[in-house]
Amino acid sequence: MTQDLELAVDLLHDIARDVSEVFDSEVFYDFSLEEQLELLKQYEDESRGVIRNISEPREFKGECVVMAYRCLPGDLLSTVSWNDATLKEVGVGEETEPFNLRADKVELWNPELEGSSYLTKKISNILDLPLSLGEPMLILENSKDDVLYLVRVRDIVGLSRGNPKDIS
Repeated sequence: MTQDLELAVDLLHDIARDVSEVFDSEVFYDFSLEEQLELLKQYEDESRGVIRNISEPREFKGECVVMAYRCLPGDLLSTVSWNDATLKEVGVGEETEPFNLRADKVELWNPELEGSSYLTKKISNILDLPLSLGEPMLILENSKDDVLYLVRVRDIVGLSRGNPKDIS
């Protein structure tokens, strides 16, 4: 993992920790839904900046090593909810090693915050956001296998770029 990717993972983990602290604060629950979403979107924007930095001058293509993820086939993305996609986690079942996910596209995307109809009342606890737990999330696209992965930033262990001649 090169230094810029190590730094990106560290920054994303810092952001996830900051979000956890927000949910630990009683003050957050006194805010209106609009104020809560605005605060969470600030962390999304901060994470988006981290992803933008590792995607320039060329788009990130390589591997993302994670402790947990959800996966959907590309052709089911518009018909199946991410809530219906099984969470694969290290330490659950027979999984004992982190997962290596190939990605030719990495974006920041949180279906719970992007879908305006998802939240209809203010957030009363972290479980109101079961996919993200309020954290920024990455969507990783593997176009070769036509699958998408949804990963909380806290679950990222490492990032590595593919060989530039192998990945265009």
